[in-house]
Amino acid sequence: QVLIEIDSQNDKLIFTIKNQVENQGLGEISHFFEKGFSTKANGKNHGLGLYNAKMLVNRYHGEITVALEEMEESQYISFVVTI
Repeated sequence: QVLIEIDSQNDKLIFTIKNQVENQGLGEISHFFEKGFSTKANGKNHGLGLYNAKMLVNRYHGEITVALEEMEESQYISFVVTI
């Protein structure tokens, strides 16, 4: 299940995307924005999506963060983009 929220605060847009995950560790999410990092084990992925997203957000002086959240007895990974 994916949840998307859009808000604004202090003349900035805030996009929040939450995706339900299983067995995601904090150590792994600290590498999500590194070039070439992928959680998929099939070897066909390049690990550039979140890296490119971070570069684009930085270009516009924004911020992108990631966190793990518990909601309704499920674990979600939450990406927040502020521009």
